[in-house]
Amino acid sequence: MSATPIKALAVFSALALLAGCSGAMQQKAAEEMMENAIEKEAGGDADVDIDAAGKMRVTTKEGTFTTGNQLPADWPKDAPSYAGAEVQYAMSTNPATGKPGAAVVLMTDDGMQEVANFYTDALKANGWSIESTMNGADTTIMAATKDGRTFSLAIVSADGQTTITVGIENAE
Repeated sequence: MSATPIKALAVFSALALLAGCSGAMQQKAAEEMMENAIEKEAGGDADVDIDAAGKMRVTTKEGTFTTGNQLPADWPKDAPSYAGAEVQYAMSTNPATGKPGAAVVLMTDDGMQEVANFYTDALKANGWSIESTMNGADTTIMAATKDGRTFSLAIVSADGQTTITVGIENAE
């Protein structure tokens, strides 16, 4: 997917999550509004479906984009996810052009170092090679690779909460 449709999808993802809390008519109106905006931006047909839980799936000629508040169904089995953390946001893409991938934002009450230790151990145990780690007072950033894929991780602690952002990019 080109950068412009992806930006549009990110904006509309937030609207979709709000639409998931609304009635069926408002949800359908939100779907149609997003379809029209995406079609205008991308220059082709778009199909937007939002379920009652707020999960959104956008399909265009360039591929699919899915958001929700649980791990994507296609989350790689060898990609660790922090147990007990609450999924704040999740998305996956499967473009016809470009690189497919997925991302999640998780929240936990556990400390940053505990989370960082978990990911270091779990990535190694699942055969990932940790390429870099940067540690700050309240932030840890890590990158790992395996089989042409990149696992990017940011762990940030603030106000007694730890936010975990994971992105997985697959080779073309």
